[in-house]
Amino acid sequence: MIEINPFIQDYKNKDNLPSLFKLMQKKKELAEKYYFSFVPSERFYYYGRFNDKGEVIYPKKEFLEEIDNSYILNFLINPFLNLKNSMNFGRIRGLLNGKNNNLYEIKVHNKTVDIEDEFSSYIEELENSLIQRVINQSDVYYGTNKDKINVIDVDSLMDFVLQEFTEEALKKIPLTFELFCSQRIVSSLNFGLIIEIDNHDYNDEEYKLTHYYDNQDFVFFIKMCNKYGFHIDKSVPWRLYPKLNSSAISKSYQTIFQQPVDMIFETCYNDFKERLIINELISFINSVLTKLFKLNIIEREYRIKEKDIKLNKLKDRVKLIKIN
Repeated sequence: MIEINPFIQDYKNKDNLPSLFKLMQKKKELAEKYYFSFVPSERFYYYGRFNDKGEVIYPKKEFLEEIDNSYILNFLINPFLNLKNSMNFGRIRGLLNGKNNNLYEIKVHNKTVDIEDEFSSYIEELENSLIQRVINQSDVYYGTNKDKINVIDVDSLMDFVLQEFTEEALKKIPLTFELFCSQRIVSSLNFGLIIEIDNHDYNDEEYKLTHYYDNQDFVFFIKMCNKYGFHIDKSVPWRLYPKLNSSAISKSYQTIFQQPVDMIFETCYNDFKERLIINELISFINSVLTKLFKLNIIEREYRIKEKDIKLNKLKDRVKLIKIN
């Protein structure tokens, strides 16, 4: 018996279209009418994580400002507050029906974290996990070599590390801050440029339809976003991206920094040109060695040296990882 997909039943009667079809239809109508308002969701991964040269970056803390228990770049505060006040004014004037509180009582729902603190916690967990693997001598390895390695000093630890952290493994388990920032394990909401005004499930299409696309207040919201320099994510309607070349955003940036907005990446972000991979790896290995010594797994507290051949082999392996 052929099972009929419930989403294609009764397709001839538009009044009975399932929510998924209604969603697609409504999104198409809005996208055609307000073409320049929407951007593809693919931008979410890249926005604020990479500069205009494709290099990995991360925001300077001194330019992040708190709003609603979240942090965004300071020059976005005024445009966002203007958007918020306009939506509130629309509610007072009776221009909104008030069916979605997130549209007329706008708040930032990013739930941001400090990226460097997040990386430190991640590395500590990774160190502890590696030590546990040394203790257990688990046979679950990422590489093809599954020989048991008895870790007793620096040399044997590096053998173990090289066996664990193959090039394939490093694509999923970054050992450096640059690789960490480049991967999806840290949300793009932490890079200062993206704002979300809702914290609902991204995959709930029914919610998107009833609270946004099919809500008459959403059209007013689109117009206000255009006015104050924000794009709307095509698939997540509560996610906003600043239009950096818009008059509202560029004016706010220039007021604070006294320079054109195309200097944003040089001014508001750090790059990794001065951050040495070898130093991060030395710190990681030495921390593991110290913990192994305290657990009496190795007889003394060894320290790895910068010119260690196996360490540099690991460094070269890390450098081979392609950053998307």
